Amino acid sequence: MCKKLLTIAIALAFVLGVSGLALAANTSIQVDLGAGDTITHDQTGDKNLAKTIVSGSLNWAEIHQIGEYNRAEQTQNGKSLAAYITQTGDKNRATQTQKGKNHIASITQTGKSNEAYQTQSGGTPIGNTATITQLGSKNKAYQTQSDSHNTAEISQDGSSNFAKQYQANADNIAYVSQEGDKNGSSTTYKCPLPNPGYTQYQYGYRNNAYIEIHGNSNQTCQWQRGDDNIARAVITGDQNIVTQIQKGLGNSSDITINGNYNKVCNCQEGIARSYTLTHTGDGSVFYMKQTG
Repeated sequence: MCKKLLTIAIALAFVLGVSGLALAANTSIQVDLGAGDTITHDQTGDKNLAKTIVSGSLNWAEIHQIGEYNRAEQTQNGKSLAAYITQTGDKNRATQTQKGKNHIASITQTGKSNEAYQTQSGGTPIGNTATITQLGSKNKAYQTQSDSHNTAEISQDGSSNFAKQYQANADNIAYVSQEGDKNGSSTTYKCPLPNPGYTQYQYGYRNNAYIEIHGNSNQTCQWQRGDDNIARAVITGDQNIVTQIQKGLGNSSDITINGNYNKVCNCQEGIARSYTLTHTGDGSVFYMKQTG
């Protein structure tokens, strides 16, 4: 723990641009500009960087690193914020940015060259919760949350997986589990994506999105705008594409795929639309559009 810390090592680190290549040993930078904050850095290994900058009050930040060339950065500006980063391995990168109140952010990386990024804002009256767990190598995960009481979780086990979540307004839940290699976000297929590049995009209230993947090179996207929508996709296999788009209120989309090279697109607009698909096989194409 360190409060209002500005040492020669910190000054040198800033002069060098906080470059891991320029620093010969582990580097810990702690800057506390608030009151009642707690900062903890624990480093084992060589050439790791841990950097925490806190302003506000009653915030909590922890960084634990074991390995080499890991980089962890935290920025907190608000009250009662909590941020945790644990890195075991080499060349992992994690960044957390929190503004507002009562948010919780957690990143756990085990492996090599994984990247994780979390951004939280809002938090009145209840904060947002974001969790990223990465096991393997070269996985990338992004989470952005605004407003209050949203929950986002990404779990990646394998290599070169990609997941990106966005939540705005309140009481939304998003979950992504990728087990395998090179799984990511789907591009436009049949249904146009208003915000391409996201694995899960939620704008509204009480929306629920769930993705579970066991396989390789699958592409998924769940896009929800409105309230009380539910989207679920479970994939076992390789090179499948699943896109779910819901606009309106109380829509439900449930897709289960067991196979390879399948393409599914479900577009729904309106109120209380429902679509369920359970498919076993390879190379099939399914398209369902409901409006009104």
